[in-house]
Amino acid sequence: MCGTEASLPTLVTFQISCYLNLVMTELISCKRCGIHEPSDTIVNGLCEECIQDNRQPIEITRDVSSNTNSFSSTLMNKAEDGITFFSRVLRWLKIALSIYMIAVVIKIAVISLDSKTVKYAVKDLSKGGRFGEATWDGKTPKLLPLNPTSYKFDGSQILAKTAGGMSIKGPPDCKIWDLKNWECTWGYDALADGNYFESMENGSYYEFIQSWSLDETIQLNKYNDIGEFAYNINGCKWDFYEGLLNGFIVCPLRFAFFYN
Repeated sequence: MCGTEASLPTLVTFQISCYLNLVMTELISCKRCGIHEPSDTIVNGLCEECIQDNRQPIEITRDVSSNTNSFSSTLMNKAEDGITFFSRVLRWLKIALSIYMIAVVIKIAVISLDSKTVKYAVKDLSKGGRFGEATWDGKTPKLLPLNPTSYKFDGSQILAKTAGGMSIKGPPDCKIWDLKNWECTWGYDALADGNYFESMENGSYYEFIQSWSLDETIQLNKYNDIGEFAYNINGCKWDFYEGLLNGFIVCPLRFAFFYN
């Protein structure tokens, strides 16, 4: 084909095309033989020598495949590390949850065997009254948990404990039947501005001030004895108000540990 007769311009153009095709063919052969200087090897005929010597051709995609395999291997290693870390986190979470559940069960068992009862109360910050003005700003939780009071029956009297302070309820001011049934009359209370009465009937606590109206008495006793679960829920609202992390840490502990 390169020796075909034709006009001079056409012949020159055709010969250049043949040479370029030859160069490209030799260049590809040289690359496949692993020779990296095709301009010299074409002149010296090394490509033909390489092919004639039956040297093992080097695949052009060899480096790419190697890089791909290396990248895939790196991804697999990172994935395995991530799975291992996730498994360890799950294992520690299971251990923490198991300890937490054991603590809750122990608490329930102790409460059922312990000879005391606990009164849980909250204060409505949005309501004012004889004991102070409303202080709720609309941002904080409305109900503020107060210190729980535990009551224990000691023969003929009731021992009441609040935040480390101790008071005794017994004769002659109080009539005691058992731990969950008693009543006391304290006479005139200057702070309450009236005769003050308190009692517990079947474990439910109640306060009464003689000079107060019915609405004031209802408001006084509305959150006076709300139960431990409701008390803890209100406490959790304050925990999360103080910070998300604080809420996740402190809130669950309220249900597992004792107050008194």
